[in-house]
Amino acid sequence: MPTWLEYLRPLRFDHWIKNLVVPVGSLLALAARREYPDAGDMGAILLAFVVSGLVSSVNYAVNEVLDAPFDARHPTKRDRPIPSGRVRVGPLLVLTAALAFLAFGLTWWL
Repeated sequence: MPTWLEYLRPLRFDHWIKNLVVPVGSLLALAARREYPDAGDMGAILLAFVVSGLVSSVNYAVNEVLDAPFDARHPTKRDRPIPSGRVRVGPLLVLTAALAFLAFGLTWWL
């Protein structure tokens, strides 16, 4: 019986560290213009980081689904959540779609 935590593994939230380029780049752009970020800027920068993380998680999950048939034949990758059977594709895609809509909604709002 899979736990809900298994459904989070394909989203690779631990890889969000890579998205720190978004706030760093934003702050560097403000510095290049010799501007200090105010609370509104910081909120937008934080939200942009979250949106980029959500989009990357959606991408990771879709990639996991597409790679699952090949990963099932790989000696170490077959232990990943989908090929091992701990995560079903349908519910994962529903979660992934929800994250994609959330990212779109946040982007629209931003």
